[in-house]
Parts: sequence; structure tokens; C-alpha cells
Amino acid sequence: MDPRFLAAQLVNSAAFRRLFLRTQAFADGSGTVSTAGTHSLEAGEWLHLTADRLGLDSELCRLMGLSHDLGKNPYGHRAEEVLHQWANSGFTHADHGVAVLELLEVDLGLDFGDEVKWAIRRHSTPLNSDEFRLLPLAEQLLGFADKSRHVTSDTIDALAAGVIFHRDLPEQTVKALGLVPTDWSTFLSDDLLASSDPKAGILRFSDSVLAALIGQKRWLVENVYQLHGCGYLEKGDFESVLDYLSHRDGRSGTSEDKLQAVGEFADLIDSDVMGIADMLVPEYVDVRDGKSSVHIGGDLV
Repeated sequence: MDPRFLAAQLVNSAAFRRLFLRTQAFADGSGTVSTAGTHSLEAGEWLHLTADRLGLDSELCRLMGLSHDLGKNPYGHRAEEVLHQWANSGFTHADHGVAVLELLEVDLGLDFGDEVKWAIRRHSTPLNSDEFRLLPLAEQLLGFADKSRHVTSDTIDALAAGVIFHRDLPEQTVKALGLVPTDWSTFLSDDLLASSDPKAGILRFSDSVLAALIGQKRWLVENVYQLHGCGYLEKGDFESVLDYLSHRDGRSGTSEDKLQAVGEFADLIDSDVMGIADMLVPEYVDVRDGKSSVHIGGDLV
């Protein structure tokens, strides 16, 4: 199917719109902070531009960017780790994204193709790994888009929130990328174009830019995410879920009730077509083809 048609169908789905409820690093309620939805749009547009400049299939790359985070869970990577521990067969937002996309295919009668699904599965592959360099060029470009857009938008949000100031940015970051994060997107596309040889199967940032991106991400973890609790799961968040589950259906919240609640929630997480509620409280449970899906009202897709 034409990637342009698939992209149009995707962005009008509830599965995609729900991503705008998943804040990326800050949750101030202003409506101006980055979300999984804005990140997907930004990644898609950066991929479209950069792939065209590199001579790759720009429409397919844009579709990969739009769809790569369909399985994004709330509360960030720490929540993903906890969900992975709870689920009987493990949980990653990448694998869950493929499950959501496959459900979309059934509901809408579409075929997004294996290239898109493999791109979703492998989009979190570390940029400096041997495995990353063996990926198809379109998937490598998605990896560059995903990491660079996260670093850029989180830095912009932190500056806007007054959590950090331009003078706080690491010297390595400023020297390689510049002092103004809103300019980084164009600069990164230019750097990738100048440093790559797609005909030889090589996509890369310059060494200084790649090191700056990795270093800036590490700096954000230490100076923004951890210090301000941005995007990190607190123990109380999951405790509130257990409390909700252990008191419903006539339960009294005993230890046995909590153990049963953990089992129930883990079973729901383990479903292939599960949609996690934004506050991790299963208000509604649907059953489709014998599978449970947890979400806050409406259709999963």
C-alpha cells in the first residue's frame, strides 16, 4: 500500500491520537510540552526531509517515524521495566507497538508491511552498537531521528520550564550542536548528509555530533530527569493501581487481595492487544478475539 495513504489513516486513528496524552519529560498541563505524539510527528517530518536528501524512500521513512512509538507506555522507561517484570512473556513498548499496529490492520483492513513492523521492533537499538550498523538504512535513519528528537525536545522543554538555562548546557554539546536547541534539527540533518554515504550503505553522524548527542542524553538524565522526577515512575504510581484493583469487586484490600490484583494486572499487561491506560488504572476492559485490552474508554484503535 502507498505509505502516504497509510500515514493518513494512521494519524486519524485513536491509537495515534492517544500518544498526545503521553508526556515525554514534563507534565505541567500547559499543553505545550512534548508528548509521544509530538515526538512521532517531529520524527516523521525529520525523516521525510532527511531521507529525501539521502535518496531513500522518504514516504516510507516518514511512516516509520509516525508509527514507531505506537506502543509507548506512560511513565517512561522505568515503567516499561516494571511492566516487563510483571508480564509473563515480557513487555517492551516496541513489541507492543507492533501489536497495536496489527490490530489497526485488522480493524481498518490495511497492510502496513513487514518493513514498518521491523522498524518499530528495532527502533531502540543503541546507535553505537554493532547491531545498529547491520540494520537497513531506513531503520538506521529512524534510530537517528528517534534519539536526536528526544534529546532536542527534552532540552527545549527543560529550558522553557526554567529547570536549566543555556549557560548550563555542557561544553561538548554547545561546541558540537550549538547553543540554540531549536536549531539542532536542521544542523543534525546537515551533519548526517555530510557524514554519510548511502550508496555504500553507510549512514552516520560525525563523531563529534554523535558523542555530543549521547553525552547530552546522559546529562539530561543526571540534571533533568532524575532531579525533577520527569518521565520517571514513582513507586506510589503502581501502588495506587494495586490499591484500586485490590478494592474493586467487593475486595477489602487485604494482602491476598493485592496479590490477586498483581496477577490480574500482569495478565492484562501480557495481552497482545493491550492498550495501557494513561494513569495505569483499568477503568474499562474490552475483549477482542479472546484478548483483554485495558484503556480509558473508547476503542483501542
